Amino acid sequence: MSVDDVVAERDRLASAVAGTTGLPLVGLTWGTDGTWSARFWGRRAPFTYARHDAKCVRVVGPQRVALSFHPVLAPPPAPLPSQQATASVWGTETQADLARIRVGVVGLGSVGSIATEALMRTGISDAVLIDHDVLENRNLDRTLHATQRHADTRMLKVDLAAAAAEDSHTAKVATVKPVPVSVATQEGIESVLDCDIVVSCVDRPWPRWLLNTVSYSHLIPMIDGGIQARITPAGQPLHVD
Repeated sequence: MSVDDVVAERDRLASAVAGTTGLPLVGLTWGTDGTWSARFWGRRAPFTYARHDAKCVRVVGPQRVALSFHPVLAPPPAPLPSQQATASVWGTETQADLARIRVGVVGLGSVGSIATEALMRTGISDAVLIDHDVLENRNLDRTLHATQRHADTRMLKVDLAAAAAEDSHTAKVATVKPVPVSVATQEGIESVLDCDIVVSCVDRPWPRWLLNTVSYSHLIPMIDGGIQARITPAGQPLHVD
């Protein structure tokens, strides 16, 4: 940013925007290399605003998600030997992008627990896990890492998945945030809004509809996963999707 740009945002626009909307001014700059930078101007005192640079800017377009990272707040991580096979599939640049995004997983049952494990082993370093449910005996044949002890103590599914992620991640440093609430709550939705990409592993229409709405209204890519099994009246497997 030039000095003129800073003066325009900080001294002329920030106060007008905050006074009209009650929200901070967001400034965006598009570089000649196609990357974006962004900053928020927060009120520090009357007519005085401080700059807070954004760690990441996400641009969602037709069949593509483009991410721009702040070179100081989110520098590209060094390639790690533990991720060599994964990085060989799509290259070190894409691997560095994946390692810096915040991924949310909603629903930590059979599908969600496996998805979380795979993501953390791939090199994801920032994950948000959302589920209000506890482990029961009926979950033991499908939920990764679940044992009888976990079912007996009715351990939260997010706590089990978070503990497993801490052990299985291949990133140099990983942050895993368990959110033990329903996604159909304010805290649950706010946690989703703080993610760059969300993996939906819920098993009910209502939370799936909520996540779909959030995806379109806030431009957050959503990957939906689930299982549907059909059986005959006699209990024999018929078809599984």
